[in-house]
Amino acid sequence: MLVGFTEEQENRILEVFNVVIPENEEEAYVYSFYFTKENKLMKFILEIDGVKDYDAFFLANSGRVKENGLLGKSMNEVLNPYPSVTAYYITYNEFFSYENNFLSDEDKEMMSVFSTLYDELKNELK
Repeated sequence: MLVGFTEEQENRILEVFNVVIPENEEEAYVYSFYFTKENKLMKFILEIDGVKDYDAFFLANSGRVKENGLLGKSMNEVLNPYPSVTAYYITYNEFFSYENNFLSDEDKEMMSVFSTLYDELKNELK
């Protein structure tokens, strides 16, 4: 898990995930970026902390998900189990099968982009 990013590193992560932090979210920041392999899937995960306006944040990034707002290769976390909390923690995921015969050319390219960024940041944060 990678944490403790500069503003430039944070911007690179947000760009790859195609996520924006709305201008009114002055306290929101990229908390972590990591990946995991499970059930023949490679998942790249972005965690953002300090979000004050949960609904506006979701709306600003609604283009990342399919029409129903929940399903798709890219997902927003849309449930808030702690309604009394004043700052939210939001997670974005990108899923790829790490069996090449199941990957489209586009998926292979995107998986490479995520992997390269992760490796670059890991080296920069040493």
